[in-house]
Amino acid sequence: LNQILHEFETKIISGNAHWNHINFRSYFSSRNFPSGALADLVVGSLFSVLCNWAMSPSGVEFELQMVDLYGKLLGFPDIFLTNSPNSTGCGVTLSATSEGVIMAMLTARELMFEKHATNRTERFDVHSRLVAYMSDQAHSCHERATKLANVECRILETDENGSLRGTTFEEAIERDLEDGKIPFFYSLSFGSTGVIAFDNLKEISGTCEKHDIWIHADLAYTSSVLICPEYRYIIEDIEKVTSISCNLYKWIGLNTCVSLFFTRRGKEYKSIFSLNPDYLHYTNQEGNTYKYDHMDTSVTLSRPCRGIKLWFHIRLNGLEKLQKIVRSHCNLAKFVGELISEDERFELLKVTLSVSIFRYHSNDKFNEYLHQSLIDSGEMYLTKTLFKGKTYLRFLIGAPDENQKDVAQAWKIIVNHIDKIEEDQG
Repeated sequence: LNQILHEFETKIISGNAHWNHINFRSYFSSRNFPSGALADLVVGSLFSVLCNWAMSPSGVEFELQMVDLYGKLLGFPDIFLTNSPNSTGCGVTLSATSEGVIMAMLTARELMFEKHATNRTERFDVHSRLVAYMSDQAHSCHERATKLANVECRILETDENGSLRGTTFEEAIERDLEDGKIPFFYSLSFGSTGVIAFDNLKEISGTCEKHDIWIHADLAYTSSVLICPEYRYIIEDIEKVTSISCNLYKWIGLNTCVSLFFTRRGKEYKSIFSLNPDYLHYTNQEGNTYKYDHMDTSVTLSRPCRGIKLWFHIRLNGLEKLQKIVRSHCNLAKFVGELISEDERFELLKVTLSVSIFRYHSNDKFNEYLHQSLIDSGEMYLTKTLFKGKTYLRFLIGAPDENQKDVAQAWKIIVNHIDKIEEDQG
């Protein structure tokens, strides 16, 4: 074992990007908490496979209860929960938001086939006319899903804040309807990866309802902030969306791979891809009080019991601790914004939640130099993004216990690199 650990440290760790480092400020880096590692050990020891209810009765039921618990902690309406009275909703765990997007899009596609096609020939015709919509700030996994679903992708221009507006969306729908297309799916950006942009759901939802368009809300990053009630204003009108994806490992320390998926069309979601061959059939189905099998709700037929990881995370850390981390991160991001604004060489685009987005005032070449210089030095890892033709850098607050001193030191690293670039450029 010692030899294996030595090889692991010298051959793997030494060449890896260290996501747990305090100056790994790239993407949406949430540090792994011990609770997740411990839960992984427990789940791996169990070797309990969640495929159908008979394979792991308590695992299936416990996971559904945990997903509902987190749905309530995030403030989602009961219509998205599995066990809420009179709810048609369904909440499950998936491996990532990208899987949630794929499952939502495939479900919406099948519903369009049922609505418009009565035979195989008509199905092919309908398939060729389906169009999915998203903003130019949507994560690439949404466009990737259209490739997997083999449907047309329509990427729409956003406003100066990166928000897709109702007029732009409605005009695109009308053009496609005139061309004989069938609008069927819309990926709603609710805190996009690039500049943390929010589409205008209030303006867009009416058009989607009118044309029976499935709305999938990407809350991969922003879902974590919802554990603090004061931030739930960002999900106003969330009951108008059809499904939601959440990646709590992008902020509050729930390590991969656990993504939450909620839909208010649970019956259709669970039934469309349901198959029950003899080798998976079980006789005591009356015991399955939830009438639920995990194999019907994901790309994979089986997976580990992720509910245990959800349980360990909230029990070992507690809601108040997680809320404290989120609030601290948002305040530190504002502090970063102040540091950026104090230096006239920099332009602050925005501070949203735990991310500050900025650029050096000069041309994009300098921002490219700065980004590469930081990475090459090994001192800090930032992500760059292109917005409205300009290159910006994203400064993320991610470590659970970092403070203003840590942030100030990190900003000093950036300033030192800019000073060196300016000196080299003459």
